[in-house]
Amino acid sequence: MEYNFDKLKGKIKEMYGTQNDFAAAIEMAPNTLSAKLNNQFEFSSNEISKAIELLEINSVEEAWNLFFTKKVEKNSTEK
Repeated sequence: MEYNFDKLKGKIKEMYGTQNDFAAAIEMAPNTLSAKLNNQFEFSSNEISKAIELLEINSVEEAWNLFFTKKVEKNSTEK
């Protein structure tokens, strides 16, 4: 299953400026963070917990929207 991390990317930019700066804060290699944000690898529950703390997310709803919004697939309209 793929997730849409656009809101998470926006929150990272808002709080840290760059994904590289956030990667340093969460103690993750920048290329690993990028792979996770591009659905190549999954975030672990520990990584999600740490990100929620670092991004100062105070509501379960916001956390859910950042990490668990499913990516909507565009249907092909081939004839």
